[in-house]
Amino acid sequence: MIPELWMFTEDSELWANSDNATDLWSLCTNLGQEEATRRITKHRDTWFTEESFALMASEGVNHVRLPMGYWDMIETA
Repeated sequence: MIPELWMFTEDSELWANSDNATDLWSLCTNLGQEEATRRITKHRDTWFTEESFALMASEGVNHVRLPMGYWDMIETA
């Protein structure tokens, strides 16, 4: 839920042409709101899916930590 550059391969669409962004803040700042929203929405829709949970459950995983930024939980003006 909080992407950082080190988690991705060099050909990641999320980080493409992002002027050396390394974290979510710098990614959004470098891309601008519209493009950042587009990329992050696609990332969140595809990075970890219901099938990912099913696979983990089939392997015996019974809990998952989902880090979330406070900025995703507060209303801003």
